[in-house]
Order: sequence, then structure tokens, then C-alpha cells
Amino acid sequence: MSHLDSADWQGRLLSAGSGYLSVLGPSLDAADPEGRVTPRSRLHGAALGQLAVLTYEALGGRKHAEQVGACAAALSLLAKIDDEIIDRRDFHGGMRERRRAVRARTEAFLAPSLASLGSGLAATAEPRCAYAASVGRRLAQIAESRVRLHHVLSVIAEGWRTQIDAVVTLSSHPGEVSLAEVAGVTRRISGAWFLMVALIGALPDDVSRPLTEDEEEAIQDWGFHIQRADALADLQKDVDDGLISTFAGRILWEREPSRYLPACRARDAAALYQMTAQHRVDEACLRGGEPIASLGARLRGLGQVHAMLTWVHGYHLGRYLDHPLCRRRGDDPAFRAVRNPEHDLTRSPATP
Repeated sequence: MSHLDSADWQGRLLSAGSGYLSVLGPSLDAADPEGRVTPRSRLHGAALGQLAVLTYEALGGRKHAEQVGACAAALSLLAKIDDEIIDRRDFHGGMRERRRAVRARTEAFLAPSLASLGSGLAATAEPRCAYAASVGRRLAQIAESRVRLHHVLSVIAEGWRTQIDAVVTLSSHPGEVSLAEVAGVTRRISGAWFLMVALIGALPDDVSRPLTEDEEEAIQDWGFHIQRADALADLQKDVDDGLISTFAGRILWEREPSRYLPACRARDAAALYQMTAQHRVDEACLRGGEPIASLGARLRGLGQVHAMLTWVHGYHLGRYLDHPLCRRRGDDPAFRAVRNPEHDLTRSPATP
């Protein structure tokens, strides 16, 4: 896995996430006064700042790594603040709501934070808008080129549109969405998120070049693999939140239409994991898309970016396999090649 093994990645990301949170913590507390983003989720979101740093270093950057990482961590955490609202059942209403109404509600909620980020000025008095505006100012401060900054902002806007599409699609009745539709939005969820973070590494004045179109597309293609693994890891949480048409959930409904929805309504996690193992839905979530080795070849000009994304993929699969109700074994040949045995970022006493 490139120059760092699994334990090295764990240590690097844990240390980086903790460091970014020590800087961003007060502003994050103000933006999330109810504490919806859990300490574990904060750590994971902040640690993603390292993706921008790896991109920056691969492009020859040296002077601004600290600012790049903090800015990327701040952007990642902003997305989590919004997600913790719009993904909740009491926001989107689940299957009982009309898709058009869910879309309008989600668009209206996300618009102020996106406007604040783009302008650097809070669009409303909401704490999250003040935080979004501060992220926008960070982006403007490290950007050497208006063209590159505009490109990052356009990718961020696409990421916010993906959040809207995701809530509408994943909260729908499985019979109202095709597997292809779910697969498409699944790729975009992680793909857009990782890309907008990575692109921050191409903003400062000491980088040698921007990302190529193919490198950007390869990061998006990584989203196909990572978000499917995440759908397995968060199966119980997503069902509890009324997001029953995730990639894993949509396949479960296809396999067991008479059992899946009753299990969701009852929040019967044991039944969900039993069905997942019985029908090998977990293996289906690992198949398809561009082979990971091929993605590595396309990203070889970005140093350790591919290695970090590989680790993240294994981390999410490990979360699924470690769930107390999971019926599958981590040493199963179907999972051994992609699972990282040392994947838990929460075990260190340094975790905030």
C-alpha cells in the first residue's frame, strides 16, 4: 500500500485529525451547538484534510501544507454539519414524503451554507453560515489562481447538489428508484466529497500544476467503491435514519421484498444483517466499477493519494465486518484483500 502500511495510515490520520480539531474546535462548536456531529465523526472529517495535503505535496507544494490541511478539514466538517441535519428521518420524512417536497426542503436548507461559502459572508444569522463563510475565506486566502478557485467552488456546488440528490433518492421507497439510479448517486456522494477536498491541494502558488481531468475522474471513480463499503458499514444507522434505499438496502429489497421493508419499519438490525449475509449483498457491494489497481495507475502522479483512498475503503469494510450483528468473517477470501485489520481511528486515548 505504497510507503505506509495500515498502522502508519491510522497513526498519521489520527494525529492529523486531532491537530486540525485543536484549531477548528471552537468554531466547529459554535457552528454545531447541539453537538450533532459526534466526536468520532468530527475526527474522521478532520482527518480527511490529509487528502488535500497529500495532493499538495504530490504537486510539489511545500510552504502551505498546514493551511491546506486545515482548510480541507474545515470544508469536510462543514459538509458533515449539514449532513447531520438532512440525513435525519425527522428532516426528510422517509418514504411517506413526496420526492418533490423532500428536494425542495433540502435545497432550501443547503442554499444558505453554500452561498456563505461562496461569498465568504454569512448569508443568514445561523451559526453554520458563519462557519461556512469562514471556510470560504480560507479558500480565498490560499488560492493563487481565481480560475482554480472557481473550479473548486464549482465542484463544491456539485457536491451540495449531490447531497440533495442523495437525500431524495436514498429516502425513497426502493420500488421508486432503480438500482442504476442508486448506484449513480452512490458514486457521486463520496466521489464529489473526496474530489472537492483533494482539489484544495492544487490551490496554493507553489504547486506545479492543477489536477488533470483524468485524475479528477479517477478520484470520482474511487467514490464508487468507498461509498458502497460505507453503505455496508452504516446499514443499521441508515435504516434508523429512514435512508432505506442505499446501495446495500436497494439490493436487499430486491432479494427479499417481503422481508426488507418490515425489518426497516421495525428497525430489526439482526434481520438486516442476516439477509445481507444470506444473499451475499456485501460481496455485491464490492463488485463492479473500475478495478482498484487501474485507479492506482491513473493516480500515480498524485503520490500517496491512491494509497490513502485504499486505506479508507478498507476502513469502511472493517467497520461493517466488526459490527456485532455482522454474520461474515474478516478472514473470508471475499474481504481479505481489501480489509485493513487496523482500521479503528477511535482506539487511541488521544481521540478528542
